[in-house]
Amino acid sequence: MRLHSRIFSSFSLKSTLWGILIALAIGAFIFTGFGSLRFESLWGMSDTTAAQVGQQVVTTSELAHAWGPGQRGSALEVQARQQQLLDSLINQKILVDVAVQSGFLVSEDEIVEFLRKVPSFQDPQSHTFSYALFQNFLAAQQINQQEFYKDIKNQLLVHKLQGIFALPLPLPPDQLKKLYDLSRTVFHLEYMSLEPTTALIEAKAQEKAKAFLQDPKNQSILDQRYEARKNSFTTPESFDAHTLLISYEGAQHSLSKRTKEEALQLAKQLRSKLTKKSQDWAYFSQQWNDDVGAKSQGGVRTAITEQSVDKESWQTLQQITTKTPLSDVIETPFGYRIWHKIAYHPAQTQAKEEVKKLLALEWAQEEIKGQIAQKIIQDVQEVFHKKRELNPILQEYGLVW
Repeated sequence: MRLHSRIFSSFSLKSTLWGILIALAIGAFIFTGFGSLRFESLWGMSDTTAAQVGQQVVTTSELAHAWGPGQRGSALEVQARQQQLLDSLINQKILVDVAVQSGFLVSEDEIVEFLRKVPSFQDPQSHTFSYALFQNFLAAQQINQQEFYKDIKNQLLVHKLQGIFALPLPLPPDQLKKLYDLSRTVFHLEYMSLEPTTALIEAKAQEKAKAFLQDPKNQSILDQRYEARKNSFTTPESFDAHTLLISYEGAQHSLSKRTKEEALQLAKQLRSKLTKKSQDWAYFSQQWNDDVGAKSQGGVRTAITEQSVDKESWQTLQQITTKTPLSDVIETPFGYRIWHKIAYHPAQTQAKEEVKKLLALEWAQEEIKGQIAQKIIQDVQEVFHKKRELNPILQEYGLVW
């Protein structure tokens, strides 16, 4: 990290840094007019920038992805949540910009080390990083690898910036005693879960969903829910293919000690020997493949989408044909790759008629869940109210509730 730590040893400089941060926040609101920004108009803008703080940009796609589908509530509630979300993204960008301007850096090695420790990306058997689980996560979140790396990098930058202010502060003796007493206090709590059971909700939801579908007035609600969820009903175009990755020292996520020249030479040698026979790919994959996910599957990767591979690989998969299914050696950020197309699956979207029962059932479950939860809260409050009324009698006769 290119940062001279001694420049932050002065309290005045730390105060100055926070002053810069606050000034940036105020400036962002004054000069960009975020307070009057109409969230719903962002998708109609030709510009892809929703907001800019210094060199950091909040894109409309970031805003849309963070907002997500299926938001409910009154117009004022939705508008308030939209403004709150935008403010949160702006504050994050302010911290990132301050971190960059202060000289903080995040290397690729730090990003890789962070990803290796994420439990969701750990193979349950080997307890090591699984590239296949990582790719599945990206596909499920509908985010490409480069955007995800950028997001992780920004998080690490903010973490480093916050670290310089996480210094212990002197406290008065009375506060220290309170904290000490609190740390040694044992609490015995009773609580009740107010979450209605799934069985209770489903039993009531089936009839409500059926009635919902029979009423023509609900067609507009059904249309809105379908459009909001359309992405989840769409299977993107994908390929099944053999692949061989020959990585080298310095390539992304590479553990290889080969030089780049050695990797290219080996990839070309293997390309000249490969055919479309699966057994050939399985053999060469077992011996040489640095794509861990494909290696464990005999050199095969299935359901490859644009979000699950690098740009160079996706372009290659689209260009090679059934007549010439074997690609040349291509250079990617992860090393040199060879592809052999097995199958192509076009994008498919389920029609509204195919999913309308599911949409109606989800609507009914949400309605019933809200009603049941509210009724439970009212009933519990009544019980506690009655308990308060009985407290004098309980105390008088030494009774226990």
